[in-house]
Amino acid sequence: MQDAWELIEVRPDRFVEYDDKVLVEIHFHAKGRESGAEVKMDWLHVFTFEDDAVVEVASYRSIEEALAGEEMPSDAMTGASRIAR
Repeated sequence: MQDAWELIEVRPDRFVEYDDKVLVEIHFHAKGRESGAEVKMDWLHVFTFEDDAVVEVASYRSIEEALAGEEMPSDAMTGASRIAR
């Protein structure tokens, strides 16, 4: 599958720790080798930890969806900054 792509980039943009969870905002960018078609999308993973081990991973398409799905308050994002590049 990787041969079909000229470029594949998966980049974490922000990590937010809240209670036993870590929310990670991720940016995906790929460019087709032959077609030149580009795909760009953002999504989030929420990792739930127990005893220093990941016990669950959930994926979401928006911050609002992640906060609601994980029952995290909107102020959980307060003060969280993006990774400097």
